[in-house]
Amino acid sequence: MTDTDDKKNRARLSSSAREAMLERRLLAGSPPEALPELPGARESAASLGEAPRDLRHLLWCSIGGDESRDLSQLSVAETLPGGAAKILIAIADVDALVNQHTSLNPGADRLAIVIEMVFAGDGALQSSDLYGAQVRSQAKLAYNSVGGWLEGNGPMPPEIGTVSGLSANLRLQDRVALRVKTLRHQRGALDPKMCEPRPVYAGDEPKDLGVENRSRAKDIIEDFMLAASRVAARCLAANKVSSLRRAVRACQLLRC
Repeated sequence: MTDTDDKKNRARLSSSAREAMLERRLLAGSPPEALPELPGARESAASLGEAPRDLRHLLWCSIGGDESRDLSQLSVAETLPGGAAKILIAIADVDALVNQHTSLNPGADRLAIVIEMVFAGDGALQSSDLYGAQVRSQAKLAYNSVGGWLEGNGPMPPEIGTVSGLSANLRLQDRVALRVKTLRHQRGALDPKMCEPRPVYAGDEPKDLGVENRSRAKDIIEDFMLAASRVAARCLAANKVSSLRRAVRACQLLRC
C-alpha cells in the first residue's frame, strides 16, 4: 500500500466514523471548552507509571487475517525451567500516540502494553505482569498459512524462514496454547462452533462474504488473548481502576 492509498483509507474511515456518530446523535468532535484542558491531560498521562522497557530484541510477530493491515497485537514465547513457559502479548499503545502511527508493522519501533504470563507445564497460570514497552515486530503472518503449516497441511510461510529462531518460537507458542486450552476445557469452559464471516475483497472493494476457517494459528491468538484479558482485568481491579466492560447476556450460535 502506498502512502497515498493509506491517506485515502484513513480519510474514508474518518468520514464513515463521523457519519455513524452523527446518525446516533453522538458528539463527533471535541467541545471547545475541553480543548484548553488537553495539554494538562497529556502531561498527567505521561507522568504515570515507569519508563517503557526495551523489548525490541525479542522475536515478536503478528498473526492475523490475510487482509489485516492495522496490526494491533504481537506475541512471543520463552522456554523456562521445569516445563514452564513465558508468553508475552504486546498490544499497540494507541492512547500514547493517538495522532501518530501505532500499527505494529514489521521492522517498526512501537510503544505497546505488554501482558507477561508464565504458564506451568499443565497450562496453569503461575504468575503475570503488565507494563509498557518498546517492541519491534519481526514478521507479519496470516492465520491460514501458519495454521496449515502447524497442522502439517502446508509449507512453512516464507516470512518465518527469514527470521532465525521464529519457527521454533511459533511451535512453542502452539504447544503452550494447546495446554492452556486443554486446562480451560477441563475446568468447564465451552467451545461453541460458530460461523465467523470474512469479507472477500477485489482490490479495495468488498465483493463477497466468506467464512473464516478455524486453525491452530487462530487458536494461539484466541487462547492467549483470553488469558491476557483476565490478567488485565485482575490488574485493573487490584489497582481500583475503573474500566469499561462488555457484558454479553445472550447470543445466538450460528451453525455452518
